[in-house]
Amino acid sequence: MPVKLNAAEDITTWGSQKRFENIPVWDREHLISSYKQLQEIRPYYQFINLDEDRYYILDHTRQVNLAAREINISKLPDEAQNWENTHLRYTHGYGAVVTSAAQDADKPLVWYLRDLNMSSSAGFDVKYPDIYYGEGEYGYVIVPNKLKIVDISGSNLGEDPGISKAYHGEGGIPINSLFRKALLAIYQKEEKIFFSTNISEESKLKIYRNIADRINKLTPFLHLDNDPYLVVGKDRFYWILDAYTLSDKYPFAKPQEFEFAQTKQRFNYIRNSVKIIVDAYDGDLEYTTRDLIRYENDFWAGPNGVFLKRVVRNGQEHLYYAKSFAFALFAAPFVRVFGPNGPLVFHALLLFLLLLMGWSYFALSNSPGLSFLRTATFLGASVACVYAFWITPDFFNLFLISFER
Repeated sequence: MPVKLNAAEDITTWGSQKRFENIPVWDREHLISSYKQLQEIRPYYQFINLDEDRYYILDHTRQVNLAAREINISKLPDEAQNWENTHLRYTHGYGAVVTSAAQDADKPLVWYLRDLNMSSSAGFDVKYPDIYYGEGEYGYVIVPNKLKIVDISGSNLGEDPGISKAYHGEGGIPINSLFRKALLAIYQKEEKIFFSTNISEESKLKIYRNIADRINKLTPFLHLDNDPYLVVGKDRFYWILDAYTLSDKYPFAKPQEFEFAQTKQRFNYIRNSVKIIVDAYDGDLEYTTRDLIRYENDFWAGPNGVFLKRVVRNGQEHLYYAKSFAFALFAAPFVRVFGPNGPLVFHALLLFLLLLMGWSYFALSNSPGLSFLRTATFLGASVACVYAFWITPDFFNLFLISFER
């Protein structure tokens, strides 16, 4: 194969647009400031977090930055901070922005998705861009309703589709009767829910709109990652979160502390068991079933894998250890006392107990000598073969340790 002394041609061939557009050059801290300045557009919108992802855009896969335009009613003027505005009018965020992650800093931003009209040069077409569920701290809202929409933002950028379009999704608790209005008013401790004339029979109450709170209400035994990321779907936006199962009882493992989405936990076993998809429009939750099915099967009947559970039955709490580390649990004290020879001592003790139990049983109707002979024969024909296979690694380890000394 001939060697080219001039590498310029190879560099030009490799340095194509397709390759370089997958190399991110923007820092989150700097880029989100640009998003806030250029694309929040209304004072009651905000960008909380910025994510990275890859999409097939304009004939090849590109790495992009994206962020959701979420609601922030704290930015409303003081005279607009009333019950109708915060719970009936300004109820949700709207849309997102997507830009190239590999764009030169000295050039204007290339927007693949932008503005309240969801303008896109890359083919993004989101039918329901409303974001009712997100990363912010949100109170309850009631949508759709009879409230007349008036833009009080003071801007001259035209109608805001985020507040002018009624909700037509399936999420929320229907308020289709006077009895339900009374119950929900009591539950929310707000009499305006019952007396408001702007609530119709089509209205629905949306609660637990922070995605971490929503997931914890349904599956409190899962611990959530701190950084949910946004996904642009075919007709709406979705949030994806990683969820973990923990234990602090795993043998021979050093404990660590980590601050998850809402709590700080101390553990020495962690497993990324589940990915959770949250519909930003309706609030539906979808759990990946790869490890969750196993978790559900083990949760009530006791673990068959590597989980440790506490289950309350008949008013009493029961502690279940996994079969896979039951041996390590009982062998741990011997390792503590005898060091590397601990498992060998533990096996020897088990074998002695088996011999003693067998001899005690046969001695009830036989002489001591005959009882020992029968016990040895029984163990040799049944348990000893398997037990020899189990104990062989310990003999091998003992040999290595003795040889090294």
